[in-house]
Amino acid sequence: MICLLLIAMTTVHCKKSAATDAGDYPIANGTFIQDFLVQNWNDAKWQQELSILKEVKMSYIVFTATVIGNHAMYASDLPGFDSKYGKDLLDMCLRNAEKAGIKVFIGLNFDERWWNSYSAEWLYDQMDIGNQIATEIKNKYANKYKNAFYGWYWVWEIDNLNYTARGRQDMLAEALNKSLDHLHALTPGMPVMICPFMNYRVGTASEYEKMWTYVFSKTRFAAGDIFAPQDCIGAGGLTIEMLDSWFSHLAKAVSTKKGLVFWSDAETFVQSYWSSAPVDRFIEQMKIVQPYVSGIITFAYSHYYSPVTVTGPYHNQYLQYVQTGKLN
Repeated sequence: MICLLLIAMTTVHCKKSAATDAGDYPIANGTFIQDFLVQNWNDAKWQQELSILKEVKMSYIVFTATVIGNHAMYASDLPGFDSKYGKDLLDMCLRNAEKAGIKVFIGLNFDERWWNSYSAEWLYDQMDIGNQIATEIKNKYANKYKNAFYGWYWVWEIDNLNYTARGRQDMLAEALNKSLDHLHALTPGMPVMICPFMNYRVGTASEYEKMWTYVFSKTRFAAGDIFAPQDCIGAGGLTIEMLDSWFSHLAKAVSTKKGLVFWSDAETFVQSYWSSAPVDRFIEQMKIVQPYVSGIITFAYSHYYSPVTVTGPYHNQYLQYVQTGKLN
């Protein structure tokens, strides 16, 4: 479901902050990578992928959930977890990112019950589990991969349907604080990123702005933490025509939280077929949100545009745009 170089920026309205050094056109500086894509990759395959990302000026990857249910993507010693693939995918990611000069945001835990009804106690327990995972991951990998070990990704995807009531918003804020407080104490200065989503069919941009303004007032995000909403164009939650309005409203909410950084999570797929989106659509998505954000990450270049994964002209077309600001 990143100009990421400006991680410490606190300005929300920055017309050229997501642009290249050579021009005022926006580019993406990062991509999500999911476990199933890389489960059989070796070091050579990782280096091939990372060199492709660097070719289009990407500097960041987000390794999504390191634990799903009780299945771990890394060599966990915590009780109750087994190894999903029988190998340490996180170590391989960090090892190759360290070698390539790429920085990694590390996802924590996720459980599919998130998409169904649950109690506050269940959600708080999930935050406690995530804190244990973060401590173990930090102890195992932070010193080993000092340059690649860069940030945390809060995997739980917040929407504009299930948190409209004030009580639910308070529950969400408490859950976020359980995670934020632990991560900030565990790894001071490392950013925490969240990537919520929205659907125009169940609410308005103004309502979502008000929801996040309230949640931000109750949460202890630190300066440099990142709010990176999915732009929802690939999944159909928004249309291109709606994108400016929704990001404009969300920018106002972000501006109420001092030090919080605003990015976009631009979708590079078409959900109806889980296929690659046309590159010109992806570029338009970035251009629309550029006035509001200081960084753009993709979901997901590695899955839908990289020649390591897909056939087609996607990478070459986007590379031309990165180099020239134009797409023929």
